[in-house]
Amino acid sequence: MSVQRYMQNAVVPLVQIQTIVDPAATLGAIGVSPEVDVTLADDGQLSVLTEQMNAAGYIFVGTSPAANNPPKGRASVIDVPNLALEPPASAAGETRLYCDTSSGLIRTSESASAFGPLVPVQSNRFLSISEDWISGTVAGSYAWITTASGAGSGATQVGVAGTTLLHFGVVQISTGATATGRTALSLLTATGFVLDGAGAASYECEIGAQIPLVSTVAETFEFITGFGNNNVAGVQTNQITFIHDGTSPNWILRCSSTITGLTTSVVTATPVASGAWVRLGFRKLTGTAAVNFFINGVLVGSIATNVPGGIVAPLSRIVKSVGIVPRTAWLDWYNLVYSFNASRI
Repeated sequence: MSVQRYMQNAVVPLVQIQTIVDPAATLGAIGVSPEVDVTLADDGQLSVLTEQMNAAGYIFVGTSPAANNPPKGRASVIDVPNLALEPPASAAGETRLYCDTSSGLIRTSESASAFGPLVPVQSNRFLSISEDWISGTVAGSYAWITTASGAGSGATQVGVAGTTLLHFGVVQISTGATATGRTALSLLTATGFVLDGAGAASYECEIGAQIPLVSTVAETFEFITGFGNNNVAGVQTNQITFIHDGTSPNWILRCSSTITGLTTSVVTATPVASGAWVRLGFRKLTGTAAVNFFINGVLVGSIATNVPGGIVAPLSRIVKSVGIVPRTAWLDWYNLVYSFNASRI
């Protein structure tokens, strides 16, 4: 174990992971720290840590700085090997940056918020998808597959009045004017992703979504988004999803596995609101059994049973069951970080 010092090498780093601030707030509420000390648990991982810090805009200064030479701003970064557990969140006016040098991950928490998404640094350990549908087609950058049936009206790109500058490339999936219409937008192929088998050690997904009008008794539909294995009719036998189906006014969390043949559902305390954008995310880290679910960055539930171990893919689907007035769901972005169990090369 050793202490390594790094110094900010640019006024505005090319890749700025939030801002490393002074925990004691001696530089002000949000003060930039030009120097940081990192307590490294495994000295053999120094090169990995330096790569991560370089990506954050910091260059290596030296090892074991003298006690009478504290870092400017007195900020610190903590190395946590195998980020299996959620590390302590930051305090108000503080940002914490955790480096997991064993897997090449960086995590941040700012002003007492929940920890942000995993930030991959080593491309040979990660697969990363970031879709914003700004290419002009619903296929986007990753050849998303649209499947519509039962007179479902498919997926289209729509403009969002008044918020165009914030929401580029919004995609709409619709039931169409029928009581059996359905549309799915997915990356589901024969191979897909394999969770927790020979593939993923950890994964994290976040979707920006809106339901213009919620499900009612007269106009009932189901909207699901997350990971799934069925982009046509029927149930998801492998899934990690957020669900709105009218059976509850709140968001529902669900995991299903073909290994167990069972499903676990959790009703959250968070209502589904018509016409409101929402960030829906879930995370499973190395060494943990549970999938943690987040809405707008806040933990809303966990599921540790029937977590899928088979093939899934990014998927959103809307299915009508009552009424003939079209119902829709909007998708603004889909981000995924998928960490392999071992280096690809």
